[in-house]
Amino acid sequence: MTAMSPLDSASELAAAIRAGDLSATDVVRAYLDRIDRLNPTINALVTVDVDGALSRARQADAALAAGDLWGPLHGVPFTVKDSFETAGIRTTSSYRPLADHIPDRDATAVERLRQAGAIVLGKTNMPELERDVQSMSPLFGTARNPWDLARTPGGSTGGGAAAVSAGLTALELGSDTAGSVRIPAHYTGVYALKPTEHRVSLAGKIPPRTDRPRGMRHLSVAGVIARSVDDLVLWLTITEGLDPRDPDTAPPAPPNPRSRPAVSRLALIESFPGVPVDVATRAALAALADRLSSSGVTVERVAPDIDWTEALVTYAEMWGAECGLGLPGAVRTLAPVAALVTPRREIVARAIVRGMRFDMSGYAAALTRRDTLIRTFDAFLSRYDALLLPVTSGPAFTHRRPGLLRQPDPIEVDGQSVPYDLATLGYTAPLNALGNPVVVMPLPRPAGSLPIGVQVVGRRWDDHHLLAVASALSATTGPFVPPAMARA
Repeated sequence: MTAMSPLDSASELAAAIRAGDLSATDVVRAYLDRIDRLNPTINALVTVDVDGALSRARQADAALAAGDLWGPLHGVPFTVKDSFETAGIRTTSSYRPLADHIPDRDATAVERLRQAGAIVLGKTNMPELERDVQSMSPLFGTARNPWDLARTPGGSTGGGAAAVSAGLTALELGSDTAGSVRIPAHYTGVYALKPTEHRVSLAGKIPPRTDRPRGMRHLSVAGVIARSVDDLVLWLTITEGLDPRDPDTAPPAPPNPRSRPAVSRLALIESFPGVPVDVATRAALAALADRLSSSGVTVERVAPDIDWTEALVTYAEMWGAECGLGLPGAVRTLAPVAALVTPRREIVARAIVRGMRFDMSGYAAALTRRDTLIRTFDAFLSRYDALLLPVTSGPAFTHRRPGLLRQPDPIEVDGQSVPYDLATLGYTAPLNALGNPVVVMPLPRPAGSLPIGVQVVGRRWDDHHLLAVASALSATTGPFVPPAMARA
């Protein structure tokens, strides 16, 4: 058998297991050994199913020896954000009332990955009920960035991104409501996919709760964090499609007739008005544009005729209206009061509070604005292979007190103090309002610098074409580069 590297991609590990070059048991043991060694430092995993993972790995090896291939991820370990239910494995969503919650069935996305042969290693750290772009859990403590322990790996799928970056798992099932797989991937130097809204089932994700009305019907999607574009493709192929448990899901889109084997034309937005981007990020995007231009790709610095502030506000008002419906009445009543007495000036926070006060006409007006934004944006994208955007205002920031109803500390961007919500969500949350698929890819960077990623945005329901574009771009951006602690 060949030597196994925990930093290989999930696709590479799957191929090696199928070929008999690696055993699933050895792969799982290698990851468990790394978790024992590195997880106490970065606090990425909060529950590790040692016995269950090893037992399933032995079953995978026996099945393969008997000629039974379970699926394309046969024997490959993966981790699950702690907001997705896992049968027999604690699932808390970092919420104290769920501290001892052990579900009796898997979320649909977990179930489909298991049916494809993948093995659950454990659950990853996240903020309480996903409500921050850091991963500070009241149950499990703070997840740390393997590139710099003084910095956040992002959130809310921050523990998962740290685990993928440090080689503690081959793949992370996460979710994205405002940037929750994209921001952590950017901060930790890995890949992520936010698929088109409703393409992958959210059944079995906490929230919602069955004892309250289901409010969140837009914005949130299941997503993935991995170490290659090939892994993103494999994950989407396995998890997409109709699910009776989630009536909003859509069937896989038919093959797109506009097949283009090579990337020829890209749009690039280097910054939005009023949302600063630091020098390092601008330099990384400019260098990418130069390399692509040198290879014959047309890169146009052009923006669609939409107001990005309006898109961000529409997102936040929808979030307030939909997510607020699932909150206790006392919280909905007190949130506007808290906003008045707490010195929060962030545009996102103000719009969320407005959304929480919406009646049906206010909510319908927000959806109508969203419809107009979607039509305009997809018409713009029809002229390009994809749009390139920053992920946030800069690389990973140092740990600070979480947001929620308190005023979080601002983010310093080249000496300028930028409101927390704007610096972190300003480039990602508008794309949740629009529902488009987005890939985040790590960019080349100078030695010793923090990871910087780029958002690659495609048309709604054009996910597989977008992934083909990202695969072509990876020849320019280069492969995953692990942090020093992962190479030790």
